[in-house]
Parts: sequence; structure tokens; C-alpha cells
Amino acid sequence: MSRQLRICQLLFPPVNAKILLMQKFVCAVSLVVLIVCGGCRNPWMENVLINLYHIGDKGPGGGIIFYRSENGFKDTYSGKTHHFLEVAPTDFVSLGWAIGGPAFDDVLGARGTAIGTGRANTQAILSVADEPDEVPAASVCKNYLAGGKNDWFLPSIDELLALYKSGLSIGSNFYWSSSDYCENNNALFCNFIYGTHNDSYKTTGYYVRAVRSF
Repeated sequence: MSRQLRICQLLFPPVNAKILLMQKFVCAVSLVVLIVCGGCRNPWMENVLINLYHIGDKGPGGGIIFYRSENGFKDTYSGKTHHFLEVAPTDFVSLGWAIGGPAFDDVLGARGTAIGTGRANTQAILSVADEPDEVPAASVCKNYLAGGKNDWFLPSIDELLALYKSGLSIGSNFYWSSSDYCENNNALFCNFIYGTHNDSYKTTGYYVRAVRSF
């Protein structure tokens, strides 16, 4: 039985086969409208979506759900309200944040640290680079494709900390965030051994893990 149908049956228990068939149709249409509408706010449909996924579930992009917000958070890139973050199942190893070009200096548009700012940070990093190869960490996340989704990004520092706090088995490594420290050619990274964060020189090779929100 699909996750969507289970939720719908919890909200509206079927009386007979005909009603069950109608219920499937209504739920399918509601979910499609929610996805297409994006930023539209419909409390009933949002409640259905929120109950579709929990921490540790497989996400629509083939990643793992690591953050869930019933109230939602604003994706500062699209302006839409999202409820989940999912993380790609594998790492990119030993990549720099910036190895030259304009992004090696301060990227003022990538100063976001909160949950919901990672995608805007990533776009800002890419937009100032002369070549994608100058910003390896952001580039591999932007180019990552999985589950038919192409909206992956380098997470902000608070998004990385949420990943650490989720308790998922990620690995004891240092991971780049998309948050520019805007001082001394440094950016912020998260230490997944202790769950702490600090700044480091942008050319340093750290691990990278793409995420997406929805």
C-alpha cells in the first residue's frame, strides 16, 4: 500500500470499494495540485504532505529524509514554504569550497546560515564564479541528479548541523557548508565527529554531501 494512500485512509477511512476508489482519485489529485502549486498554502494538503515522510524515510529524490518541520521553513531561493530536507546517500570526497576566481574572496550572497538558505547560497557561489571548476563543492551539488530531481544544493551550516543531529549514519568527516565566513578567504564547515562547526580556508579539501528541500 502506498504511503499516500495510507495517509488518506487515516484521514478518511473507506466505507466500501467504490469509496476507496474515489478516495484514491481525490488524494492523487490533491497531491499533484500541491506539488504543482508549490508556494500555494492549503492546510489540508499540507497536512497530507507533512505526514508522508518521517526522519529516516527515503525521499522523493532517492535520498534520506533528515529534517522535518510541521510549520515549514522558507526556501530563500524560491520563496516557497518547504517542510523537509533530504540528503544524498553518498559523499563527494576531498573538494575545495573555492580554488580561485571571484568566489575565493567574499561571496556576500552566500552568507546565509539558517535552514532554508542553502540553495540560495549555492546559487550565489555559482553566479560569481568565472568557471564551475573554481567552486567544486557547490558545482558537484548543483550538478547532482537523482530520483529525477535536479534541485540539489550545498547545505548551509544550520542544515548540516540538522543532518548531524538527525542521528543518521553519515560518517565521521568534515563537511563543507555553503555558508561563506566572509573573512580571511574562509567558509564554514561542520565537524561530524563532534557536531561542531568552524571556518576554514576555502581551498581545503573536505567532504561534500548534496541535499534538497521540498
